[in-house]
Amino acid sequence: MNLEIFVLAICLFSVSYAESAVLNLTDANFDDIIQNNKVVMVKFFAPWCGHCQHLAPEYEKAAEMAIKNNKTFILGELDATVQKQTAEKYGVSGYPTLKLFIEGNIIDFDGERTAEALYAFMDKKSSPPTKELESIEQIKEQVKGKGRRCIFIGDDPSVLTDYINIARDVNEFDFYTTSESVGKEAFPELNSFPAVVLLKDYDEKKAVLAGTWSEQFTDFLKVHQYPIMGKVTREIMDNIFKPSTRKAVVLFRSASSNSAQALEREFEKLALARRSSKYYFMVSDIKSDPEQRLTDYLGLEAKEFPVVEILEENEGELNRYRHKGHVLSSELLKFLENFEAGKIQRYLKSEDIPKTNDGPVIKVVGKTFQSEVISNDMDVLMLFYAEWCGHCKKLHPIYKELAEKLKSIKTLKIANVDSTKNDLVGHVIHGFPTIKMFPANRKDNPIEFEGNRTCLLYTSPSPRDQRGSRMPSSA
Repeated sequence: MNLEIFVLAICLFSVSYAESAVLNLTDANFDDIIQNNKVVMVKFFAPWCGHCQHLAPEYEKAAEMAIKNNKTFILGELDATVQKQTAEKYGVSGYPTLKLFIEGNIIDFDGERTAEALYAFMDKKSSPPTKELESIEQIKEQVKGKGRRCIFIGDDPSVLTDYINIARDVNEFDFYTTSESVGKEAFPELNSFPAVVLLKDYDEKKAVLAGTWSEQFTDFLKVHQYPIMGKVTREIMDNIFKPSTRKAVVLFRSASSNSAQALEREFEKLALARRSSKYYFMVSDIKSDPEQRLTDYLGLEAKEFPVVEILEENEGELNRYRHKGHVLSSELLKFLENFEAGKIQRYLKSEDIPKTNDGPVIKVVGKTFQSEVISNDMDVLMLFYAEWCGHCKKLHPIYKELAEKLKSIKTLKIANVDSTKNDLVGHVIHGFPTIKMFPANRKDNPIEFEGNRTCLLYTSPSPRDQRGSRMPSSA
């Protein structure tokens, strides 16, 4: 079937502009701004992107913080859907993308999308990677301080250089140095140098790495980056979805249940026994952000609690491995051992197969994705949505209307799937809603609609009936 493409644009949003501390960047002024300023943070965005809209007030606040603190930071934004030359030059493929341009270097920002985190990142990257503590009084101030702090104690210049190089690339800690003589006085219990003292607000409050520590330093930082058994934070959420060798082990439970404390004690035994740079051990509820963001993404409901899962990022997909037994430390240890031995199968969720499915939009679930979408000779237009997504809710009636208009095409199937309740192996969805066409003659290479999500684009049938759909497409 040859489909002739036309566009029906239904505008869903309007954008208004007011005076802003954020600089508007274009293809014309971008290079001049970067070359003439030492520190420039750039937000590459799309006006229709919900995540960009959510970030906008935080980004504005970060720019105002820079002005208030007399910093020379520039925070700019570039509409990547209009200023395409610059966006393509820097390989922007998703929104928002945040990059820090600093004296010829480009550093991707992938931390928490808050004003405080953005400002702290720029401040850290534009400052020396370490600060020297010259007296015991200065060290005592750090001991009483807050946050994650590392103090290098030693006089070996080569080891100090290694420490500074690592500090330059790690964003989660503040790094300090001091001499061996001052360090000995501040920490008399130390007897091997060089050494690193790590100070934090959780668990044992202080950790020490001494002796020939250089090879172990990066792992040491990862082990102590988060509490032994922590809560889901935005920072951890971002890390879970990054390509990494570190996996998340999560106890999902209701914090208000009578069994919550007993469950956490058993889970903490596992965390203490297997504490390493390989895993994050976390507890999560379903009630508040960012915990709710994680449970929504996974399609978890409170009725499934308590449950323990291992979450592993793998080439853009989040693989899940579910413990099926009781939440007892002995069973959880065996579960982790079996996972490491490759004996645990990936957990794939699916809604029940619908008893009736004869509407204009076919409901697809995990168990029927192969038969309804892949293993047939029809063109399939698929809407991937999330139940909680506001944009999806606005799109559903429009999508249904489209299905009604095109129901006369017998070789075209229009379908949808709730991606938070159904796992579709090999089909990674990065945002909602997403629309893809699976042409009959190339199901392994679906076409993703990449136009403005504030508009609905669809096709009209042509009298020609040649195999090979070209829909959907953007001009």
